[in-house]
Parts: sequence; C-alpha cells; structure tokens
Amino acid sequence: RGGQQAMDPSWDYTPESLFDDVMDSIASHERVKGVLGPDVRPEAMPEKVVFRIVEGISEVFLSWPVVGRHGSAEIQVKATACIVDFIYVFPNSADRYGFVPPGFVIRPSGNWHMDVSEMPKNQKQPFGGGKSGRILHNREGVFEWDWDVRDFRHGFEDHPRRKRWS
Repeated sequence: RGGQQAMDPSWDYTPESLFDDVMDSIASHERVKGVLGPDVRPEAMPEKVVFRIVEGISEVFLSWPVVGRHGSAEIQVKATACIVDFIYVFPNSADRYGFVPPGFVIRPSGNWHMDVSEMPKNQKQPFGGGKSGRILHNREGVFEWDWDVRDFRHGFEDHPRRKRWS
C-alpha cells in the first residue's frame, strides 16, 4: 500500500484483516513450507490479541499457533497502521534427530527470510517470553497484563523516581 493510502486510517489493519493477510503470506512462503510442510493452516484462532491506538496510530499485535504436515509453530506479528514489517515464526516440533529448527522471520511478500538469532538485539523476540531476552524495559512482552491497574504494563511501574514521590 502506498501514497495517500498510507495516511488514510480506513486502510489500517484490524485484527481480522491482519490475520487473513499473514496466513496467506505464511502459507505461500517457501521456508515455512520447508519447516512445517506444504499445507500450513491455523491450529487455533489468535488467543493473544492487542489492538490499541498510540498517538493516533493504530497498532495490532497477534500471536497464534499454526500446524502443517511436518510440524507446528507459533506465529507472532505486529502491524502499525497499514504496515507489517516482519512475521515471526517459532517452530515447536523437532525433526527425527531431535533438533528444533531455529525461529525465523519472513516478510509479508516475497521469499526473504532470516534467522531470529541474526536479527538486531531489539528485534529478537517481539513479544518477550524469555527470562533472559527481555527487549522491553521491565516486562516480558507486549502481552503482559498488569492486574493492579488493569492495563498492559509499560515497563516504568517500578522506576526509582516514581518510588521517591510516593
């Protein structure tokens, strides 16, 4: 999408449209077919969904499991307005020797791919999940819910300056 469409909020992704576009992309990508098999389909509908407006720009975060003939994986994707940068694929199943293929990223169109380990540090795992690999300050990932304030954590809840003022 380009030109004036990029500025028009009617072209922004919704969770439903993002899910449909990403499923089309991963079902036709060669590396995904090589790891998961030729017939990739969703195992379940997205259970982790965040749709929010940040400074007037919509953001959509999705995560869901997919399954193919040779294995399964978790898909994670983020769209900002009408732009999808990377689609993260984290395989779950091992091959006959017990090796789990590394996580990788693909682009929404084309056949480009890269291992997650080769990506810059701040893009290794967009939604957190690992104890050692936090990329977002003081939180596990974008889906971390803070029950005290009934909102998603922003990472600065325990900031030293905030402790001084209370």
